[in-house]
Amino acid sequence: MSEENNTQSNPAANAANIVGKLTDLKENNPKVFFGGIAVLVVLLWFFMSGRGDGNLKVAVNVSPGQSVTLLNPNGGKSLIDEAPGSFSVNAEDEKGERNKSFICYSDPGTSAKVVEETMVPTMGGQPLPFVKVEITSGSCQGKSGWTSKTNIKP
Repeated sequence: MSEENNTQSNPAANAANIVGKLTDLKENNPKVFFGGIAVLVVLLWFFMSGRGDGNLKVAVNVSPGQSVTLLNPNGGKSLIDEAPGSFSVNAEDEKGERNKSFICYSDPGTSAKVVEETMVPTMGGQPLPFVKVEITSGSCQGKSGWTSKTNIKP
């Protein structure tokens, strides 16, 4: 029992024990040994390869002056803001006052005209596309501001 406790407290002995077991497995059952290595390589490749090329794909091509429709793909209203990339637009500060950059929420199907486009850098390194629009119908008519490009339908 003292030998077992000694092995558990000695990392070098544990490593030697594991190496010995792996060597035995390689000699006695090479299919299992090399199969295990193949599985580890595939799992390592899967987790390290990522999910795509790092570019955000937004299939909408727009140009200044183009008429578009605002339609939030998640349902509901589209947020119109004073600056592109303001994610806490509707947040309240510690005094309970609303963020001053909030302009309005446009109803689904609101007509607008594109003013300009921009890409906003993120901490993840993948920039997000935003479009400045002038609202031409609905409850926000006459106002202009920025919205995510995903809300734009040509």
